[in-house]
Amino acid sequence: IPPPHLRPLLQMLHNRPCFSAESFAALEVRIYRAAHAPLRKDLSAGAKSFVRAALAIEPGARLTAEGLGSHPWILKR
Repeated sequence: IPPPHLRPLLQMLHNRPCFSAESFAALEVRIYRAAHAPLRKDLSAGAKSFVRAALAIEPGARLTAEGLGSHPWILKR
């Protein structure tokens, strides 16, 4: 599950809620599987890399908060 402080940024990058479903149970499954909405086609490669790093399914592949804060896309901002 994306940490609360990342949710607004991820929603802005998706231009809609990252996760949606018809029931709470289905929503939990989508979040657990990181089955987020498709990323906008106009997003930069860096922004897409950031989202993928934030939402990686495997904990070992997911960047830590410190890692996300030092992601090249963030450092450019």
